[in-house]
Amino acid sequence: MKNNLFNRPLAIALAIISTLLAGPLSAAAGNLTWIGGSGTSANWSDALNWINSASANAVPVAGDNLVFSGSTQTANTNDLSALSAGWLQFVNGDFWLYGTDTLTLNGVTNIGGG
Repeated sequence: MKNNLFNRPLAIALAIISTLLAGPLSAAAGNLTWIGGSGTSANWSDALNWINSASANAVPVAGDNLVFSGSTQTANTNDLSALSAGWLQFVNGDFWLYGTDTLTLNGVTNIGGG
């Protein structure tokens, strides 16, 4: 009986710690699509240039997947410092990406265009 009383609080504490630590680490990456038409600039830091799967504007953060589609502001600038994205995908051609900030990717896909 004594061991059960000791182990139970320890088990509860470990479960709480595991839940707190696993929450942010297990969050799925978001897909952000460049729409480029609503922003006041062609900068990646302008949330109005992006739309997420919930149809809300957002700025890319670490782990997000970046999709470039459409024909508005196809010349744009990564002005986000040391962004580490999941992957980058071009749905159509004619995109020109500029920037002096580091961009780390796990992959690039070109579905169409040059």
